Amino acid sequence: MEFVAFDFKLFCSDNGNKQVSNLQDFLGYLDENGAADAFPPFLYQKIALDIAYGLQYLHESKVYHRDLKTSNVLVSNMHYSNKDLNSDDILASFNIEPVMCKLTDFGESRSDEIQTQLLGNTRTNNVDRGTPSFMAPEIHTMQEVRAEDLKRIDMWAY
Repeated sequence: MEFVAFDFKLFCSDNGNKQVSNLQDFLGYLDENGAADAFPPFLYQKIALDIAYGLQYLHESKVYHRDLKTSNVLVSNMHYSNKDLNSDDILASFNIEPVMCKLTDFGESRSDEIQTQLLGNTRTNNVDRGTPSFMAPEIHTMQEVRAEDLKRIDMWAY
């Protein structure tokens, strides 16, 4: 297990000890501090790409997250913020890979091949689970779904 967080101390003169660990807190911090425009667009593109690559990996492995939301995406800049780097090296590292994101919380996930829920839970083919505001509208029909539907559900949340 590893500790991942986004450390703002490299970017802020005030409140330099602020660390967040998930995308929800990261975006919330930027919003609260009016700092969303302080970061270049490629940071947000990298976040979107990491999530997309994570979903691609899961779906190719026939695993469906079913509860994708901002609090279930870890964000980190530990790959350069935990090192003794000078400001030029930090900027170079930031420009190459400003953030790393990882999908987390597979408690609601489902696999075509492996049972990913508790054995006592018999409703893993149903999709009436997860966080309502991130759920695709068709989830609320409470019907069993196919693997292709589960992919679409993940993409809706993305």
